[in-house]
Amino acid sequence: MDIEFITTNWYLFAALVVICGLIAVDTFRRGANTSQVTAVQLPQLINHDGAVVIDICESAEFENGHIPAAINIPLAQLDSNLNRLKKYRDKKKPIVLTCKTGTKAGRAAAILRKNEFSDVYTLAGVQQPLDATNGIFESQLKWTVTAKTEDGEIAYVTECHQAGIFTLKGYDEETLNEMVKKACPQVLFPYLRETIGQMIAKGGFPAFYLPPVSIALMYENKNAVIGRADSGTAD
Repeated sequence: MDIEFITTNWYLFAALVVICGLIAVDTFRRGANTSQVTAVQLPQLINHDGAVVIDICESAEFENGHIPAAINIPLAQLDSNLNRLKKYRDKKKPIVLTCKTGTKAGRAAAILRKNEFSDVYTLAGVQQPLDATNGIFESQLKWTVTAKTEDGEIAYVTECHQAGIFTLKGYDEETLNEMVKKACPQVLFPYLRETIGQMIAKGGFPAFYLPPVSIALMYENKNAVIGRADSGTAD
C-alpha cells in the first residue's frame, strides 16, 4: 500500500527531496565558515576578547548610524584593506562583521576566511541606525573601582564601560525616558559586574565582587542632589 502511494504521488516525494536538499545546502553555506554573534553577546565579545566590529556598509549609510567604535570598510574596498586588518588577526582578536541586512556581512566573512582570518563572526539580525525615530537606542554604563591599602595608597584602579543596543517601541515619552535612563543600564549591570571581577582577578589581585545595585535608585538620588543644589539647599 505504501509503495503504491509513493508511486502514485511520486512528484510530491520528488519535491520533498529537492526542498530538503536546498535546506541542507543553505545550512551548510551559512554555517560552514562563519559563526554568528547576537547583539546581546557582542558587548561580552568586545570586553572579554577585544573583538573589533567592521561595518561594511557604504560610507553614506554608515554615517546615518552605526555601532559605536565600529570601523567602516565598504565591501568593495575590503580586499584593498586586508593588510589593515591583519594586525587584528595577528593579535588573535575576533572580527565581527555587520551591515544593515546581513547579506554583505556574509560575503565579507567569506573573503576574510579565504585570506586566513579564522576568528570571524557576523552580527545576527538586521541592523538599523541608532536613531530614536526608529526606536533604536544605545545605553552605556561606566563604573570605576578604586582599591586602597591600609596606608591610603592606591592599589589599583579598574574602569569598565559596558554598552548595549536596545529596541524600544510603543512607549510614551515619559516611560521611554525612564527605560533608557534606568531599565537599560540595569540590564547592562550584571555584564559590567562580571567584567570588573574578571579584570581584577586577571591582574592578580584578591577576588572582588561588586554588590548588586539599583540603577533606578542611584539615578533618583543623583537627581535629588542636583535638585537641592539648584534650590541652594545641598549639603
